[in-house]
Formats: sequence, C-alpha cells, structure tokens
Amino acid sequence: MSIALNHNIYSDTGQNSISSSEKVTAFSEAFISGKGWEANASIVNCTSAGASVECDIDCRVGCLLKLKANIPANLRAFDEDGDDYEVWCVVQSSQIVSDHGSKKYHVSLAFSSKEPPESYLEDPDRSYRITGVNELGLWKIAQSEKSFTPRRSLRYWTSVEHYLAVLDGKRDPVRGERTKTDNISSGGAAVFTTLSIGIGDRVKFISAQYDFSGLAIVCGKTELKNGRSRLNLKFIEEQFPIEKLKQKKKKR
Repeated sequence: MSIALNHNIYSDTGQNSISSSEKVTAFSEAFISGKGWEANASIVNCTSAGASVECDIDCRVGCLLKLKANIPANLRAFDEDGDDYEVWCVVQSSQIVSDHGSKKYHVSLAFSSKEPPESYLEDPDRSYRITGVNELGLWKIAQSEKSFTPRRSLRYWTSVEHYLAVLDGKRDPVRGERTKTDNISSGGAAVFTTLSIGIGDRVKFISAQYDFSGLAIVCGKTELKNGRSRLNLKFIEEQFPIEKLKQKKKKR
C-alpha cells in the first residue's frame, strides 16, 4: 500500500524551524493503493512521528503501508534532500468521520522506517504493533501474533493527575505540562492538554501518585474549546497499574 500526496503541504506555524510535535497541514488530494485496491485520499496533518489522512477505505489497524509526500526536511528522519519523503507506517486507528452518501475514514499512521521488514515482503497482510523508538527516532515495530482486536481492558472514567511530556526522536523531553485524564485503562488513556501535539507523536505519561512513567503514542486527537484538545494515548512499553487505582477507589 502507498500514499502519494501533492506538493502543496505547508506549515501552520509560519516558522522555518518546526519541532517534532508541530504539525504540517494540507488538504491536497492524495492517492492510496493496497493489495488489490486503490482509492483517492487527502492528508489531514503530519508531524515527524506520524500523520493522519482521510480516505474512502477503512484501513485495517496494525497493517503496514507506505506514505509518500513532500514533507519539509526538518520533519524527516532520512532523505532530507529528496523531493519526496517515502516512509513506511503502521496504521494506529481508522474511524468514520462522514457518512453522507459515502463513508469517509480518518486514518492515523505512525512512521516506522525507510524500508519495510522482511516479514511484510513475505506476507503483506501481517499485522504489526509498536514496541518503542528505533535508532532513527521513528517508531519501532514488531509483528503481531494476532490481528488487532478492539480493547477489552476495563476503562476507568476518573481524573488522574499526571505530567505529560512531549519527546523528541531521542526520547528527550522538549516541553510538557501538568494535566488530568478523562479516562484511563492499563493500556492507554484519554487526556486533556493545551500542548501542540499531533497524531503519531511520542509522549511520556508520568504519574507520581501511581508511581508510573510510560512511553505512549498519540493515536487520536479531538479539538476542544479555549485552545484545549483531548488526546487518545496508547502505552507502548509499560502498562498503567490499574490495581493501584482500584485499591484507592475501594478506600474511599
């Protein structure tokens, strides 16, 4: 599968230097193709760590695809001098955003590598999951034993105070803020923030109250009022200690 974008991508910051979490936005036509199918699409936003696109195809979560776009050099992990940036990605989410006669899907992508893994060449239908950050500052992936299935872990609608840090490609914090969750589970959380963060970005979720510090990927984003947004995070290397949360609730 590949995505080819037109070249009128621009920075919404108006600056020459863009940090890894500041996004590039475009509404240009795009073209996606996969195993036995092809369709038009458009890019919604893009950062150094990932992108989101809209298309008529419900891309399977966990599948691998290639993105081709004229992304600014300072958002690239390689091929800074090339006309187009071609990066392999793993699909993190696919949600219906419109159903007025024809369905549209908002698909979130996490950038992974310059070349696909050998396992993909053997079987393009295999599923992949994120396991960390690789030497290029992109997402490290591994083959999943099973295809993605909707989460079954119990989600707690409770406010957990934490520090949310935006990370660069070396996993160093570049900025952050203290905020609260909307809900949380062992595998992820929905959090409120005023930070400029894009889909696919790397963040660190730090809760002193529950003695937890975990790397997470931004899988979804909803713009709210007053410059706030709601992020859907998926924890990568560690799971949040839900047992500690349950014990605290019992003591109340």
